[in-house]
Formats: sequence, structure tokens, C-alpha cells
Amino acid sequence: MAGAPSDDSWLHRGQQSDRAAILAALAMLLGTISLAFTLADAWPREANRTALALWFLVLPVALWIGGWMGFIARDARFRAVFLFLACAAAGAGLFLRPTALFLPSLGEFGATVLVAAVSLVLRRKGLGEGEELGGEDGLGQSLAEEWRWWRRFRRARRSPLRWRAPSVEENRKILMHPTMKRFADTAVALAEGNGRQWIVLERDWHGWPDPERYVLFVLENEEVWLARTFARWPGAWGEHPA
Repeated sequence: MAGAPSDDSWLHRGQQSDRAAILAALAMLLGTISLAFTLADAWPREANRTALALWFLVLPVALWIGGWMGFIARDARFRAVFLFLACAAAGAGLFLRPTALFLPSLGEFGATVLVAAVSLVLRRKGLGEGEELGGEDGLGQSLAEEWRWWRRFRRARRSPLRWRAPSVEENRKILMHPTMKRFADTAVALAEGNGRQWIVLERDWHGWPDPERYVLFVLENEEVWLARTFARWPGAWGEHPA
């Protein structure tokens, strides 16, 4: 009979996910650095000083991008498209650099692809039985859905809603929901509007590097119409009901 995973199993999966996050950040960093070298090499030789100045500008940006890709991976908003972009950036040197630099360009591309591939493998090992890539703490939404949700939230935060605090029983039922219970620690506000149910949950731990404070779920016919995290209670929503 199958039971709950042991603590050792859970710890092992967490370590695999952490390693995947680090390698995802490294792959993004390698891709960004390779692209910076490609752009610098394409400039006229007399512009070497400018290329060097650009390099010192790009390096901190690359480190920032790499670091945030790691946090995105750990927060399970991890998408293989980020690693694909990193590999594409590194592969640009194969076509844009002079033929004499083909072998170094091939080495950079190969290293980036290898790191990205290992990151994906470790990410899959870090998922529990029955979980899918991108769905451990996320909803498995596509980039198009992310864009739609972002636009809907921009409109929603400007719309007045009549919020109320949930009852103890309502809070218990929300935290028993198989999806919502994974995102936050308690339900703090409920509302009804446009035929949809609006639910705001709050995390005990929030603020960088932890996730944002609130999580909004909007359900339409029991389907997720909008899901979004946010840090501050919108002014258009009135006072915080709790």
C-alpha cells in the first residue's frame, strides 16, 4: 500500500530541486556571457574600449539574470523556455562570430546545453510521484496564460470589490483545496463579483528572497480564471478585511 513519502525522500527531492535551480541560474549566466562576447566581437576592432566597457556593464546584468532564474526555478515557476533561450544565446556565436572562433563558440554552446540538460534532469528527479514539471508549486500554466493572468490582474486591482474575512470553516475548506493549500498559509479575504469567486491568501513568510505576501485566486465555474501573487493590498479594494 502506498503511503506518504518519508522525510528522507522529501529531503532528497528538495536537494535535487535546489541543484536544478543553481544549474538553471548557471545556464542563464553562460548564455548571457556568451551573447555579450558575440556582440563585442562583432564590433570594429577600434571599438575595443567600448566593447570592454559594455562587458563590465553586461556582467552584473548577467549575474542578476542568473540569480533570478535560480529563484524562479526554486519557486517552481520554472520553464524549459528559459533554458532554451540560454542555449540559443550561446549558440548565436556559432553563426555570428568569425570562423576562426568556431571551436571556442562550440565549446561555449556545448557547456550551456550540458548545464541546461542536467538542470532539467535534476528538476524531474526533484518532483514527487504524479507531479509534472512546472506544476510542483505552480499550476502548469503556459506563458500565454501567464500573460492573460497578468493583464486580468492589472484590471482587477483597479476594480472595487466588497471583501470580507472568511469564517473559520471557509478558511479550513480553502486550505484543504489540493491546489490553493500549496501557495500560502491562511485565507484572509473573500469576495464575489462578475459571477466569479475571489480568494486572497496570505503567506507567513514573505518578502525577498521569499515570495510575495499575497496570493489571489479567482474561480469561475470551479476553474482557475486568474492566479497571481502580489505584495501590497490594492487601494481600490478598500480596507483589508482582516
